[in-house]
Amino acid sequence: MRALTVLSAALLMSSAAFAGEMESIHTNQNAIFMSDAVATQAEAETLGAAYIEKLSATRDIDLAQSLPTPHRKIDRRSMSLDSTEMNVISEEADDGTMEYFAQVEIGYSYSYRDEK
Repeated sequence: MRALTVLSAALLMSSAAFAGEMESIHTNQNAIFMSDAVATQAEAETLGAAYIEKLSATRDIDLAQSLPTPHRKIDRRSMSLDSTEMNVISEEADDGTMEYFAQVEIGYSYSYRDEK
């Protein structure tokens, strides 16, 4: 029983020592998403607007799953959209027709924990 008490106390002290080794950092990130090719500029605008609306309606915890985060220990509740911007890009296809793409640039921020 005494050995169990000593072991528990040692584990508690070591976990308390490591708890102070982490710090919370806030970061801003950007991501660019491209839609599939469509035949008209209006269709591309509709796709881009629908994607922005979908992201705006997404909970912060779910945003953490759908947006790229290069950090491992993120606080999913801190994820927030800061800005969205849509552009329509046109390209000539191999057959000579025009293709349109919605390009959505997203600015977002979150906090993560890192070692000091």
